[in-house]
Order: sequence, then structure tokens, then C-alpha cells
Amino acid sequence: MYDYGLLFESAFSIIVEYKTKRTETMKRLILLALVLAGCFSQLVNAKTEKKSKQILTARKRIFEPGLLVGKEKVKKVFMPSFVVTDKGSLIVFCQGRLRKGGDNSLKVILSRRSEDGGLTWNDVEVLSTPINHFAISPYKAKVNGKERISFLTCIGLTVTKEYYKTADNLKKQTGIDLDVIGDVTSSVIVKYYSEDDGKTWQKEYLTGDKNPLYQKNSNDHTYIFSNLIGQVTEIESGRNKGRMVIAAPLRGVKKGDDLPSNFRNCNSIGSCVIYSDDKGETWKMGGVIADYTAGEASTALLNNGKDLMMIRRCKTKKKLASLGITPSIEPGDKRIAHLSKDGGMTWSKAFLIDVSKHTCFGGMMNENDRIYISLPAKTLDENKGKRAFKRSRGTVFYSDNDGESWNSKMIEAGPYSYSTIGKIDRKRNIVFFTEGYHGEIGVSYRIFNDEWLEN
Repeated sequence: MYDYGLLFESAFSIIVEYKTKRTETMKRLILLALVLAGCFSQLVNAKTEKKSKQILTARKRIFEPGLLVGKEKVKKVFMPSFVVTDKGSLIVFCQGRLRKGGDNSLKVILSRRSEDGGLTWNDVEVLSTPINHFAISPYKAKVNGKERISFLTCIGLTVTKEYYKTADNLKKQTGIDLDVIGDVTSSVIVKYYSEDDGKTWQKEYLTGDKNPLYQKNSNDHTYIFSNLIGQVTEIESGRNKGRMVIAAPLRGVKKGDDLPSNFRNCNSIGSCVIYSDDKGETWKMGGVIADYTAGEASTALLNNGKDLMMIRRCKTKKKLASLGITPSIEPGDKRIAHLSKDGGMTWSKAFLIDVSKHTCFGGMMNENDRIYISLPAKTLDENKGKRAFKRSRGTVFYSDNDGESWNSKMIEAGPYSYSTIGKIDRKRNIVFFTEGYHGEIGVSYRIFNDEWLEN
């Protein structure tokens, strides 16, 4: 920094000397003028730079209802997730809900990609035939020295089989082979993967040791369905370094009970994580929190990337009462959370954190020891009773002390349902969010940075 007082004192001294040393003084005046001009320019640039640091882009919609898929029409678009490849491609996925657009409707997997950080987008791609799939969890890893982009989604087989009518047609149209997967199996996890930066995709149905469902467990349950909704968290340090973790709600049956052909015939028993120690090639069931109080969940890193925090969406009091369940902890206006120090294999007792209790899933991320979670804050008063607007006022909550305290800032005043949040480059974050309760309006995004969030 320049000492402006010293510079002006020098200027005054030069002017006094001007009468006796005209030529030399003229040179010094010219030099001084250049220095002062540089100082002024630096001051102006600093102010401009300070103003330009805060980034919040306008809302931009990239998926909308109405797309035709064969004879079917996309009724709603829901539950976005994304990945940024090593080449810088931003690839976003969502459900394209067909027919009535409910949770149990047929859906297709939709995708769009941007190669310039979200400035422009390629056309919408349809990656699947109609299936009854749920959340999409993308991740990337180096496999044999080459980047592989993958995503998992769990498919409900009852609705899917009914649509294709015969086992042969099901196999032909979707690749689901009931002779391998099992005719009475109620769900199957499929992995899509790409080794050309998301331009083309292959798929693999997880069976046997690759599949975390339908395995023997130590707590007398058989787990039959999991909505893989949480973003993939990769543990950064400690003995579980490199482990990938996905948080999710879980459904299952007790030992000795008949396995249902439709996972809807059994209630959610709580939350879990599935994990992979081989770069996402195979997945196993991790720690289960079987308290019935909450289901959908997401995870974030704590303790310099060693430990995990899971934050869960609680069931409503009305829902818990209908199931005859007493909550493990009463959240009030907060959310339930748990900690794990062993890579998600066991979890602490529930405790409360001060973020929105709104009945909606919250996407999470970590960056530089900061935890972020994206949630609707409340229903807009003027839209009460209108389901499409029930989830509104999207808010980014963030903590710099491992979740002990939280700050927040509203990022979208309007409809704001299921969302996902993450980095798109070193300085910028992005949040994709559903507009409408189940995506009746569309899927949009905003780009922001921490300077905007903190001011």
C-alpha cells in the first residue's frame, strides 16, 4: 500500500524547490504525477474488484414438463443432481415423471450438459426407457487411469414389470433380467457409467456382492429398497480415506417375514448409508439408524475430512402418529443429525441442528471445512393451500464449526423443492432446485459464491 500522506508531503516539498531547481523539479513532478495516477487507479480497481466479487446469477430453468418420450409425456421434472467432470463439463440429471407424475409413476432419466460452466446447455437427453426409478446419485472416479462418471438409481420393479407386461419384453426394453435379479425381488439398483465425459452411457444392474440390498445383515432385517437420494460424499482423510458414502432412507422386513413383491408394502424403517471402498464399483450396506423417525438424509464431512455428519428429514407428527411411532427426539423447528467416526458404519444418538425443519430433503456439500445445506425455509403465506408452492423460499444454510452453529441466506424467494448443492469450479457454487412440490413448474439453478453468501 502507498503512504498517501508521505506522497503529498513530498509533492509540497517539490513545489517549494521548484523556484530554484526548475528543470530537475519538472522531472520529479512528472514522476510524482505518474505515481499518484497509479495510486488512484489502484484504489478505483480495488473498489471495483470488491464489488465484482459477489456473484449470484439469475434463476435459469433447464428442465420443464411437456417433453414427449415415445407415446408418453413428461408431466413433472423432479429431484436434480449433478457432477462436474475433470474436463469441466457440468452434467445434470433429474426424473422425468410420466402420466400422473407421482412417486409411484413411471419415469425416465433426463440429462443436460454444459461445457462452459452453465452459460449454455445442450439439448435434453433421455437416458432410459420408462421405469419406476427414484433419486439419482452421480459420482466420478479414476478407473484404470481414466475418468469414469457414474450414477446409481434404485428401480421399483412392481410398476416397471406391469408396464412391460412380460419378462421377455422387460429384458428387451430395459435390460432387467428377472432370471438373474429374481422374479419376487421388489427393487434393483442400476449403475449408469460413461468413460467419454458423459457423451455415451452404459448400464449395469447390481447383483450379488455388488448390491447392498437383499444381503444378510446382523440386525435381523432384510433390506429391500433404498432411495439413493443423498449426494456422494468421499471421505478425505483418516483410515477410511477414499470411501464413497451415499445417505438414503431404507425399507426392509424383519427376519422370518415374507419378502414383499412391492417395496411399498413395508414402511421405511429409518436411514442408512451405502458405501464403496473400490471407487464405486461395488456397494455395501453401512450403518443403519432404525428409529423410524426420519428417512431421507444427506452427509457431510467433519474433523478435517475424517468424520461424517448425517442430517435427516423427519416424518411429520401426523405420519408418526398414524404409524404408532414415538419420535426418538422431538425436533421442534430444527433437524435431526447424527455423527459417525468410523466411515458410516455406526452412528451417534440423535441431536438437533438449527436449520429448516421444512418437510423436504436437503442437499449438502463440504468445501474448505464449511458445510452447506440447501432447503426450503417456509411456505409463502400468499400461496398456502396451493401444493405446487408448498415448498418455497430456498435457503442456503452454512456452518464453519462442524455444525455447531449455522448462518443462512435466501437464494430463491419462489417455489423451491428438492435440491442439490455443490462446486462447479474453485470459486463458484451452484444449486439446482425443483420448482413446484413435485416439479410441476420445472428444474432451475443459480450460481453463487461465498462472498455473496456472507454479505
